[in-house]
Amino acid sequence: MVSTLAGEFWLAQLMNICYSHADIRPAWVGPYYPMTDDPALYALCGWAQQHYLYYESFVKEFLGPDVITALDLGCGAGHTTSMLARHIETVVGLDLDPATVAFARQYNSLDDRVCYIDGRFPFSGVQFGGFDRIFCVEVLEHVNYMEQWDFLDACIAALRPAGLLLLTTPNETSAAPPHIGIITPSRLPELTARYRQELVQIDGLQNQPPGLVSAEYDPRRPDAAGASHYRMVFQRV
Repeated sequence: MVSTLAGEFWLAQLMNICYSHADIRPAWVGPYYPMTDDPALYALCGWAQQHYLYYESFVKEFLGPDVITALDLGCGAGHTTSMLARHIETVVGLDLDPATVAFARQYNSLDDRVCYIDGRFPFSGVQFGGFDRIFCVEVLEHVNYMEQWDFLDACIAALRPAGLLLLTTPNETSAAPPHIGIITPSRLPELTARYRQELVQIDGLQNQPPGLVSAEYDPRRPDAAGASHYRMVFQRV
């Protein structure tokens, strides 16, 4: 008889093979049960619950009754998208992987509050903007350096006036696939100088529940001591 731990190990290996392109386990939405009847997917939803609580803990301060529309950029399987839809009237999830977006539509849609789109951002020649909030959670590190500033410019342009872009990205010292656009200590001053008007907050967070900002972290220190990730907030002026 296979032990529980051994069974979980081989299940994890199978899921990694089946879903190697993205993390497409179904979201565990707060106190709600996973939106799936598939036992294999259900078994991995403990992680999704942790993911939900982690991200909710640091995005909720940017939510409120005045936040009506939001874009979850690089939404993947819709974990964060479905969480945001519990707080925001209309949420658009955008990802360039059609298979992952199809999974999100199946498992992580909340009535008509969520709309998933597969495509590349920004859309060439298409009006796409006016969002109260844009959430770009661990996406920037996948954008190559030659395109990063254009990407951020497009994000800010897609906001309504005074709208906010919330961005998180790993604090690492060098780029290595799949992280081809790491904000290294030497690149951070260039970013802060370029966006000195739009960048209204930068601090650090620990990539573990409950995702609290590190109290001892000095956001202007080039070594980013005490934080596993940067958290940046941009405002359209």
